[in-house]
Amino acid sequence: QQQQQQKLLEQQRLEEQKRLEEQKRLEEQRKLEEQKKLQQEQEAAAAAAAAAAAAAAAAAAAQEESAAAAESEARSAALPASSAYTASAPSQMSLKPADLVEVVERHTSGWTFGRKVASSGAVLAEGWFPDWVVQIPKK
Repeated sequence: QQQQQQKLLEQQRLEEQKRLEEQKRLEEQRKLEEQKKLQQEQEAAAAAAAAAAAAAAAAAAAQEESAAAAESEARSAALPASSAYTASAPSQMSLKPADLVEVVERHTSGWTFGRKVASSGAVLAEGWFPDWVVQIPKK
């Protein structure tokens, strides 16, 4: 009877050991699956960020190209000043309504560099003036 009890205890101990080993194996498997899922989420987030950055760069390039095209078009034709402006510095140019202006550069600061031209195309003056003095027509 004592031998039977020892066998039974040994069997219970082995079963408990197997159960603990199985529990440990399942826990390790769960951790590996969590790590894999986290890695996949990070890769997806990185891919989304890269796609967003590429889209933003493409949009910026398209906007820059559009602005350059508008500026180039404005440069090729003299535009009438729509408002008067009196220069307050030597680098600026005074304009009055209907003066013909070739736009050379429109700056993001709100200032434009241009040339006042005669109807013959001769350059009369050049300098900076506020953007609102000469309106570039929208297409």
